[in-house]
Amino acid sequence: MAWRRHNRNLTHEVFYDGTTIDGSRLEKALRVIKDKFNKVPKGDVENRFVAVQYHAGFSPQLHSATAAHNFPWLKIDNRDVYGVQPPGAPHNVLRLKGTRVPGIYLNAGYGSGTGIQYAWSRTFAFKKPVVVDSISILLQVEPNGPFQGDSGSVGPYEYTNPPPPGYANADLTADVIVLMDVFNPTTPEDAVMTNVEYVRRRWVVERELFTLFASGATGTGWDDMFPTFDSGDVSNVRPLDGRLMEDRDLNIPIHAGAKVRLSIVIPEYDGTVVGRGSWGTVPWYLQAWSTTLTVLEELQAL
Repeated sequence: MAWRRHNRNLTHEVFYDGTTIDGSRLEKALRVIKDKFNKVPKGDVENRFVAVQYHAGFSPQLHSATAAHNFPWLKIDNRDVYGVQPPGAPHNVLRLKGTRVPGIYLNAGYGSGTGIQYAWSRTFAFKKPVVVDSISILLQVEPNGPFQGDSGSVGPYEYTNPPPPGYANADLTADVIVLMDVFNPTTPEDAVMTNVEYVRRRWVVERELFTLFASGATGTGWDDMFPTFDSGDVSNVRPLDGRLMEDRDLNIPIHAGAKVRLSIVIPEYDGTVVGRGSWGTVPWYLQAWSTTLTVLEELQAL
């Protein structure tokens, strides 16, 4: 324990039997007390936090065979061809750590791989310490709307033949990764040096439904609403449907001056070694995406 003179924080002046009580000592004690009350030290009050939410989302452009791009999704492999690193390429072969899922074999630096992964990343800079409280990821689809994937309907997230090792045909997929890492303060460009503070992997996407009724259902509504809201595709409104991954009460402390990166990683299977499954050939197009990062920031005086 660090040495401390005494436990009196307001003033060093002591008044009790046997000590002198003169005007100068009283004046000095009162002056110190006034200064303390006018500017209370941080350690003398209970820390108070306020929740701040950082939200972002986007809707992919309408896809066609002649006009399509995958931005803001980028391959997590920094090379243009497996096994070949272009001149001037970044030092990191992979942009993220901890993204392995069944059926995707990146084989970084060891010959040809099978399949690829795409990541949508956002970076936050925190000047002062914060606490990460929750992370929410929404995969929004529309029955009979534009975001339904290659086959015309996103359907359940399932593996197709041939499935990855450990799974059977039509098993539900567990291939989306949500990852939060913190850059090294001295070498932020080196992904090997990042600290992974949070990762959610091998979660079954299909089990994260957030609607009460099946997609496309008609003639059924919520009884406690008037007029009754039809959960199917009606002429004036389309229902909100999709998958929601949410983790609360994380309590992850982030140091002052940190750069924090939140990434979502989705798969693109090769279709031969592993079937393309519900993701098809344009996995970034299946749904509209949104993210919410909730952090607790210390309440500051104006």
